[in-house]
Amino acid sequence: MTVRKDKPTNDRGQTPQDFAVGVAVLLLTIIATFVFIQNSVVTTYDRPVSGDVQESADRVASYVVENYSVEDKDNILRYDSSDGIEQSLNRDTDSLDRLRAGAGLDVATDRRINLSINVTVVGSDALADGSRKPATGVSGELTWGEAYKNQDGAASTARVVTLEDESTICSSNCLLVVRVW
Repeated sequence: MTVRKDKPTNDRGQTPQDFAVGVAVLLLTIIATFVFIQNSVVTTYDRPVSGDVQESADRVASYVVENYSVEDKDNILRYDSSDGIEQSLNRDTDSLDRLRAGAGLDVATDRRINLSINVTVVGSDALADGSRKPATGVSGELTWGEAYKNQDGAASTARVVTLEDESTICSSNCLLVVRVW
């Protein structure tokens, strides 16, 4: 019988050093992936407007629609009557203090935020041409409150409305835009 000598085999298996290097590479890859992807994933869901400001804008818009609507008609606002939107908001202060109080923005708290409010009625013609300029009413432009100049952190809410006197201002629907910052 002849014993044949084959090439020697390497039966050493995985050493602790091989295992440590492999785990380190895997962990570094996972950590690097989270670090590089985290910024793009999180910024997708970041809101430039705080939730409180957005809720305030929604609250003011709802208040205006509910309190200036014609009885038993949804989203048709009283316009030029003594209790209509134009005369009521024209009688209010520049910072719309009565509207702010009625909508519940001024509540007693230690952390009260003095928000600025702008309410604007945009006519259907301005919507059609994309300008979004305020409609013109009896006493001028239908915009009330502080001037909106694309301030950072401003929340905006819009409601489709019709004015009671739509023949002179809106050919169809208007857009009630409330901005709070």
